[in-house]
Amino acid sequence: MAPVIRIPDEIFARLQQLAEPLVDTPATVIRKLLDAHESGTVKSKEISSASTDDNLPIFRSEAWKKSPCQNLFLAPATTKNLKATLEHPIPIKLIESAITAGDQDTLRNAIGMVPNVRCFAVQESSASQFHEMSAGDLVLFAEEGTGKFEYAGRVIAKLRRKELGTRLWNDPSWSLIYFLDPEQTWRIKCDKKSVIKECGYDENFWLPKFMQVRRDPIAHIKTKYGSLAQFLVSNQI
Repeated sequence: MAPVIRIPDEIFARLQQLAEPLVDTPATVIRKLLDAHESGTVKSKEISSASTDDNLPIFRSEAWKKSPCQNLFLAPATTKNLKATLEHPIPIKLIESAITAGDQDTLRNAIGMVPNVRCFAVQESSASQFHEMSAGDLVLFAEEGTGKFEYAGRVIAKLRRKELGTRLWNDPSWSLIYFLDPEQTWRIKCDKKSVIKECGYDENFWLPKFMQVRRDPIAHIKTKYGSLAQFLVSNQI
């Protein structure tokens, strides 16, 4: 008798993306991935879409849309959570299965008809910062143990849904969810201490939680660098 394994919904949805309709089963998709891994090559266009973040561009100032950006947020993040919903975009169908029809309309109106989207979340203890977040705002993500901000993205929509937090991160406390503009999310490599200092904190501040940068440091950054985009460029390492 073949062994039975349980696959989380997020993993199953990613397998569905790689499957050829009416031909593949979960087992044949997994076999293709194993074949590609063992041979050291990617064998098809479908399998290549399973790579971690090949489609996430390196930040360049010319990629910055000249739309309003009122706020700057700093987000500490575990490697596990970054891989779950930022390195790997989430199928919209998976998200829609955990939200109301009204929320589906809100999200679609913001992001359009793209098949996948990247997102992240904060807990209720950061509700005041989440409330201040608006479309166009910039979030910098500091990956644990790296000493760097590794990702940047601009907010395009946000929702408050415990069910979606459970579905994406297996934790209902991650209920304040913000979605990132598919065309305004990038890989960066900014020194954490330098960015923290420019944002008005001591350079050794360890960023224990999601934080909104105060208005005065943002004004200083824009005066010194000309824009938040140039601030990111200047602090790349």
